[in-house]
Amino acid sequence: MAIKVNTKAILFRQLQMNAEKIKSFGVSKLGVFGSFTTNEVNDHSDIDFLVEFDPTKKSFDNFIDLSYYLEELLNRKVEIVTPQSLSKHIGPHILKQTQYVSI
Repeated sequence: MAIKVNTKAILFRQLQMNAEKIKSFGVSKLGVFGSFTTNEVNDHSDIDFLVEFDPTKKSFDNFIDLSYYLEELLNRKVEIVTPQSLSKHIGPHILKQTQYVSI
């Protein structure tokens, strides 16, 4: 069983170490927002991702497979949103808070 990720530094390191696999799902840009960027992580925190997909690889299967992969890798529930799915009300707040991972 994987160790539960509990800090932003560990999270970003895990994501960078697994960048090739993450990109295999069609991910072109990967951002994190929510409790991991505001230092409010607790044992019940999920990890919020803002994901941009390569338009030629954007599919429901890649979205779901990425979600399952990240949950297994990080040993936490994850929430994935795309820029297109952000509401006009909360979207600007999420975009301002998002920190991108180099993959």
